[in-house]
Amino acid sequence: MKNFAKSLFIVISLLTSVNMMHAQWTPADQSGTNAVLSFAFSADGTKLFAGTSVGMFVSSNNGASWTAVNTGLTNMRANTLAVVGTNLFAGTASGLFVSANNGTSWTAANSGLTSTYVNTLAVSGTNLFAGTSNGLFLSSNNGANWNAVNSGLTSTYITALAVSGSSIFAGTLDGVFLSTNNGSNWTDVSTGITNTNIYTIAVNGTSVFVGTDDGVFVSSNNGTSWTAANTGLTSIDINCLFLSGINTFVGTFSAGVFRSTNNGGTWSPVNIGIPNAHVNALAAIGNDLLVATSFASIIPGAVANGSAVMPVELTSFTTAVNTNSIVLNWKTASEVNNYGFEIQRSAADNQISAGSPAHSDISIGWKTIGFVEGHGSTNAPQSYRFVDNSASGNVSYRLKQIDRDGQFEYSKQIEAALSVPTVFAMLQNYPNPFNPSTTISFTVPATGRAMLKVFNVIGQEVAVLFDGEATAGQFNQVQFNASGLSSGVYFSRLEYD
Repeated sequence: MKNFAKSLFIVISLLTSVNMMHAQWTPADQSGTNAVLSFAFSADGTKLFAGTSVGMFVSSNNGASWTAVNTGLTNMRANTLAVVGTNLFAGTASGLFVSANNGTSWTAANSGLTSTYVNTLAVSGTNLFAGTSNGLFLSSNNGANWNAVNSGLTSTYITALAVSGSSIFAGTLDGVFLSTNNGSNWTDVSTGITNTNIYTIAVNGTSVFVGTDDGVFVSSNNGTSWTAANTGLTSIDINCLFLSGINTFVGTFSAGVFRSTNNGGTWSPVNIGIPNAHVNALAAIGNDLLVATSFASIIPGAVANGSAVMPVELTSFTTAVNTNSIVLNWKTASEVNNYGFEIQRSAADNQISAGSPAHSDISIGWKTIGFVEGHGSTNAPQSYRFVDNSASGNVSYRLKQIDRDGQFEYSKQIEAALSVPTVFAMLQNYPNPFNPSTTISFTVPATGRAMLKVFNVIGQEVAVLFDGEATAGQFNQVQFNASGLSSGVYFSRLEYD
């Protein structure tokens, strides 16, 4: 079961100022709020609502203090919020809920929904759109009834929605789609986007922005074409976008908040005083920008009907030993919001004791050696594989499963032993082909002097990778960095005394 920990609200002044490079951030009161996922204002603008992993909270003093407002909610994970007239809608992991009294009480509004995991909401006039894990739905009567509007969509996992006049943009795990007829038909408008996992969409005038695993993309022609807009970003895993006047803000998975004043042409970090770089949500209060972050040690989860809802159900995690590598295989039965898996390795005699908690963030003795992308949200079984070409001797492995909102959990530990032959041999470099570097491993029959050189196709020596004592009974590894060499074929030669 995952533990809960607080998120942090922080406020920055001078939202309309051009120079925010040295702006300071100030903590706002948290009042028990956890893992904030969404913000919304009441119709009269006097109340600020925060949807969190443990319920709804409201503030009447711009975030200085918060009060829980959960009466009637059957699921506390509020992924998204929207206001239609005097009604406040909350999209949760168990459907839609509506409140006509600023959150004092909530009523389920799911008639017609065939999927109740609601990721995103958008308002277009009197129409309300709900993006779920299995399709897009439209209500024109304040949520009393919903109709599926999925014609033309090639993915029904809806991650983001945005409205620009008569245009409605839907982000999916298969790109961006556009409808100009209230969702009756959708057209793929993803040309130029290099990663079709869309997590957030925002519109400012004639510009449309999307956030993906490959960073920010912007379109100035209603989605006909897109251009990457990542100059200055030190993280391209985008969680959220917020637009205000000339300002465009992005919240990233690992590098905090960035601001652009030239339509995404360049970005500058605005993070002085932010204690954590994982940003979940952005909103504005007057001239202040409100940000929700997660501490690095956060291990939150969602609670439904008193039971913990695990985002990823891991059914197996095993190893297989090849001649010079260890293959990791694991399977999941289902996934919710799964960003992916970090693969971590430790020497067997240096691992965390078996009594350590599975969700501990202690990383003494552990090293991250790779990452495998998850499948987002799916009810279908999934299989994963990772090959460790740099292991030797007895080692242990574990997986760090990471959610899209920064939550994480460790798997059980498993061990493997890779016997190293005491022979004179050089293994195939990995990766191959490579750009710009690759690793070459070799073994020797007894500890002694060895030399490893690299030559080009005309026999010229281009690098000496190893010249010294090589140890028997292990894979001796060296790295060949060809960044200063021309593309082509190279040969390696191993000599041993």
